[in-house]
Formats: sequence, structure tokens, C-alpha cells
Amino acid sequence: MAHDANAIHRAQVFADLTASGSVLVDFYATYCGPCKEVAPKIGDLSQKYPNVRFVQVDIELAKAIAAQYQITAMPTFVLMRNGREDHRVVGPNVWHLEQWLQTQPA
Repeated sequence: MAHDANAIHRAQVFADLTASGSVLVDFYATYCGPCKEVAPKIGDLSQKYPNVRFVQVDIELAKAIAAQYQITAMPTFVLMRNGREDHRVVGPNVWHLEQWLQTQPA
């Protein structure tokens, strides 16, 4: 994907990166057109909100993580705080993502 994020393929790495703070998890697939379309916008958001960690999970390479979070459509964004799911956005809805990002502490 085009945006500058940590790509996650292993469950332990995922757990470590999402354990604390605010994290936006981008579940995507390389064949997903809407994922490719929204990637530059997510990259822009990652620059605008440096207080939030942005990570990507390729559902084809990290099937166990995708199953754990019951990902059935892409893109799906799981918004986490301190290791727990806080909110979820299904589809390339950048406006909803930014609404959540604005509420995260600096």
C-alpha cells in the first residue's frame, strides 16, 4: 500500500504495536481497489496525526489477525486505544476516521 505505515504480519508484533496509545489499524488486501484508492489519504492522515500510530494488516498474509478481528470487508479500519477496539470504520470513509483521530490525545 502507498501510505507510510508499519506493515504487520505476525500476531505478536501486532499485539506489541497496539498495546498502548491510539492506533489506527488498516486491514487491507493488495487486490482491493477501494484500499488502493484510500491509501494516499490515510498516508496524509498519518502525517497530520503523529500522536496516533498507523499500522497496516494485509489480510492475506495475516489471516489469524484478520479472523480475530472478524474482518469481512476491506478496507476496514479498527481504531484502538490501549490495546482495545474503540471504534471501527468499514469502507473508505476518511471523514469518519478523521472524526475519531481528532479526539485522540496529543
